Amino acid sequence: MERQDTELLIKHSKQMAEHLLIEQEGEFHPIAGCINIDGIFNYQAIFDGDEFPLSKKTISDFKALFEKRLAEKSIRAYAIAYDVRVTSPTNHDKTDAIAIFVKHAGKQPVNYFYPYSLTNNEIEFNEPWGEYVNSAK
Repeated sequence: MERQDTELLIKHSKQMAEHLLIEQEGEFHPIAGCINIDGIFNYQAIFDGDEFPLSKKTISDFKALFEKRLAEKSIRAYAIAYDVRVTSPTNHDKTDAIAIFVKHAGKQPVNYFYPYSLTNNEIEFNEPWGEYVNSAK
């Protein structure tokens, strides 16, 4: 079930991020979704009154919301997607990437990175990778 949940979270997060990258000329604010206890995926919005919040704050707010829901056992997993610049482990160059933070109840979270280039409203992806996240983050 965990693998299917991860695949579902990544699929929806990556599709929405791709759409937003094209629609918003190469950038997007963090987006998130979760899988409830019945296995249904739902996108999640968050708004604190700030029209242009910093990505770091939005990500932190999403994590706080979802960690509360995990503790309440109303969801079993969640994902937060955001735009980053990362160093590729294969060629050690900085690249744009869609990062997708995935957390399951009781499991160590993983950041999945989907490096991309955007040219003329077309996205080309390079080889993705994943990294376990220190639970203190």
